[in-house]
Order: sequence, then structure tokens, then C-alpha cells
Amino acid sequence: MDIGTQTQKEIDYCSTPVQLTGVIYDHVAWEASKKSKKGGETNQELEGDGDAWLEHENTGEDKGCDDVHNTPFDDGGISDSCLAALQTIEPGVYRQTTEVAQVDVVNNMDQPVDLAECSQQQAHKQNTITDAYGKEKPPTTSADEPDEVTEAEMQSVETLLKLAPILQTSTESNQKTPVSANTNKTDDERHTHLVRTRINMIRERNEKRMAELGDAYRSPYCNRVTNLYEPLLGRDQTIICYLLAPVGDIGTLIYKSDSGVETLKIIFETFHPSQYISYGGMDAFVDVLNFEEKKRDKKSSPYRLFLPTTILQDEMFEPKITDSDRLKVFGPSVDDILCKYQVKKVDKVDLIFIPVLLSDHYWCLCFNMKNGDIELIDNSRYAESFTKRYRGRPEKLRRVLILYLKGKIGQKEWITKLEKAKIIRKEMDWRTLQNGCDCGVFTMRHMETYKGKSPWNAGFATEDQKKIQDSQLRFLRYRYLSKIVLSDYNLIRKEVYDKATDFTKNSSPVDVLHDLDNKISNRLDQFFNLKKGKQNEKS
Repeated sequence: MDIGTQTQKEIDYCSTPVQLTGVIYDHVAWEASKKSKKGGETNQELEGDGDAWLEHENTGEDKGCDDVHNTPFDDGGISDSCLAALQTIEPGVYRQTTEVAQVDVVNNMDQPVDLAECSQQQAHKQNTITDAYGKEKPPTTSADEPDEVTEAEMQSVETLLKLAPILQTSTESNQKTPVSANTNKTDDERHTHLVRTRINMIRERNEKRMAELGDAYRSPYCNRVTNLYEPLLGRDQTIICYLLAPVGDIGTLIYKSDSGVETLKIIFETFHPSQYISYGGMDAFVDVLNFEEKKRDKKSSPYRLFLPTTILQDEMFEPKITDSDRLKVFGPSVDDILCKYQVKKVDKVDLIFIPVLLSDHYWCLCFNMKNGDIELIDNSRYAESFTKRYRGRPEKLRRVLILYLKGKIGQKEWITKLEKAKIIRKEMDWRTLQNGCDCGVFTMRHMETYKGKSPWNAGFATEDQKKIQDSQLRFLRYRYLSKIVLSDYNLIRKEVYDKATDFTKNSSPVDVLHDLDNKISNRLDQFFNLKKGKQNEKS
């Protein structure tokens, strides 16, 4: 059976075996449907496949499409048993249709591709041929040895090929091939060869493919920085009232993204003023910032990468832990982050931010990958020696990052600069001396607004204007809370917003939001005690 150029493009853009089977089925079912509906006409052109022509089934001649009238398909499509088998195959979902129209065939080209999964496959392939983190290299196979095809992959493609004739393009069918040993192959051998060839093509494309937003989605007018003077909308207030209310299950899932970051309701309750923002809330904000970097304007904005606070646990900074031990944890974690946010190469990044939570105080390190500068951004201006205040944490993070970069891209001039650079504590007019609980908000604002250039203004009033600064910090808590939960990257934002709407309709916010400091503190104690208990059970 010949296929047209449109369907061939759909097959070429398939990125999983399940998507391939869907395109094959859609094409055959649509073609058969067209044939049965227009059986009284002769020589009807198939719209969408410009190089295919359908001949009346009662005519003996075939002018444009070989053997179409012999195709053993009707509008009944695929059997229920085969459909059930296809629906159990992972990854992918088989779309149930009783009749496939032309518009469905065209729309199939716009089906989303799991780029994060593709990136993880690429990273896994790279990790198997390197021992950068002290892991043994797996044994390599011979080039002549065919790749192992999983049972699910074989089943998904094979099921449809058994229902349809072997697909080939018009140009391929018209080419005259010399007689060779391949002509002696049985139908089963040709069938298996086609299945394996198609699966290998999909795998190869997955390993190489990495999508980027086009220029149409990038603009200097796409403002990714929170406006301190923009009022909260009605939907923002609905979300804020619901999430700060100390009611309901503390384990309710509120934020979930494609990168795997998940955040519970109790974590967002720490955004209430006078509370220390939990590191889970900080990491959710980091997740949103990394996704937003895809929309940056390449001409005016540097490429920034934000690492989570949990990139290395406190135990990894103990004196008995060596830099090589830290690298074994740090390296794979950064590799995973690059895959999640589709960063092709780490040396393409301009700035790397690492937020740190040390002794209930947040600050962040900014590594400038282009000029070799390292800046420590801390909102506190408390007079204390650098070594005593930061306990060697910045230097250890610098060393492990240098080891990672050398293992990935080798020795470069800018890496040498990073290695020898002095870590500078950045001077800022809005630094504070008396504020003890808003360091998390300051750090979030610093990461959101800093782009490695001076002068830099984060928009804060000075501590001399304490009322204004406190008002700004309180506003940012609310704004960042709604920004995270209502962002396009939250896969469950609609479900959460529906719950928030029901909550505001069925309860009195004035009564529920009374005495929040004590209520939220009690719920946090309950949550962390429960968490400690689970950790003790595991140990």
C-alpha cells in the first residue's frame, strides 16, 4: 500500500512506537472510510495525501495507487481485543476513534512529544560510556549485534502491521531493485526487519532531538520579573486565602510539574508573613524560574540555570566527606537537572545560581561562566567574618562545581578563572540588619532579578524605610505563592484552583485566617514530626 507525503511526514515525526502505530491505523482507517463513502465515484483524489488516488472497487484499472482496492480494511477498524492490547502499552495513549477524519490526520502532527524523556535517554546513553563519577563502564556490544527490542515495542508496532500491508513510499515502490539474497526472505523476516528498522529510527531521533522555543515565543517584552506595584487579581486572592488557611490535609498536593517537582499544601503555608519559607517552597520557585528561562530574549537576557537548595544535603559538607564524594552526588544531580530543563550543554549557560539554606538563613551563590566571577548574594549586613558566617560552604560548592565542569568539558580558560576567583560578598543598599525571617523572600527576589550586571536594582526600599520594605516583602510572599501555583508549569493548577474557589464560597475567610501564626506553626510541627517519624522507620 502506498502512502502520501502527508502521512509519511507523520510517520517520520513519530517519537515512540505507540505514536507510530496510531499514525498507521489512522491512515488505513481513514483511507478505507473514504473508499466506502465514495464508492460510487471513480478516480477520487484523497485529500491530504496528494499523490494517492482511489479507484472504484469495481474497476479493473489502477492509475495512481497500487492495490488500494485490495486493502482488507473497512470502517470497523481495529478489533476490540487489539485495541485493548494497544491501550496497555506504555509509554503513550492510544486514542479511541470509530471514524478518523482528515482533520484528525493533520492534527496528529501536533501531538506533544515527551522531550524530558528524550533528554533522559540521551543522558543515560552518555552516562553508560563515561566514568566521570567513579562508576564502572558497562560492557559494550558488537556493532553487528542488533539492539534489544522490548516486548512492548514489538507488540505495539507489530499489532498494526499484521492488520495492514507493509507501508512503503511511492518512490520506493517504483524503484527497481536488483535481485539479491534479500528476495529469499520470508514475509515474517521482512516484517520483523521493518519493525526493528522503524524502532531504531525512533530511538535515534529521540537521542538527538532537543526542542527550543522559536523566536516568536521569545521577546524582550515578555517580562518574567514580578512587578512590585501590580495589584493582586481576584484569582490570586482566591489561591492565597485557600493555601494560607490552616485547614485540610497537610499532605494535599498543590504543585506538580513535568520536572518531577512536587509541593504540598503545608509547604505553601510557610509563605505566610513571619514564617520561614520552607526549602520545598524555594525549590518550587527554582523550578518555575528554570522553565521561564526558555522564554528569555536571547539578545538581551543571559542564560541562567538555577539549582535547588537540596542539590547537596548538609551531611555532604561534613569534614570527613571529600570533594570526590560530593561529586558523586552533585554530578548526576546536575545531569538530571540539565535533562529536565532541556539544557543542551552546560557551557552554554551564562550564570549558575545555587541557593543555600544554612542555619535557618538563605543566601545564594552566583557563578558567572563567562567572566569567571563568583558572587555571594546575602540580604544580611550583619558584621561577621566571612569564614565564620558561611563555614566554608561557598568554597566547597565552588570546588565541586569546578570538578564537574572539568569532567564535562575539560579545562577552559573561564573555568580556570572560576577556580582562582575570589568569592565576593555583594554590596546592596537594601541589605538588612534587623530582619530575621524574610531571607527566603530576599533570595527568591535576588535570583529572579539578578542577571550578572551592575548597577542592579531589585526594587527594594532600604531598611531605613522599614514599613515600605516590610510591605514589599509581604506582597512578594503572596505574589510568589500565586505565581508558583497558577503558573503554566503546574500540571494540577486547575484542580487546585477549583478547590480554592469552593473553599472561598463555603467558608468565611475572616474566621479561618484568624491567628495564623500559631495555627500554621502547630501544623508545621505536626508535619515535620511526622516526617521525622517516617525517616526513623526507614533507618
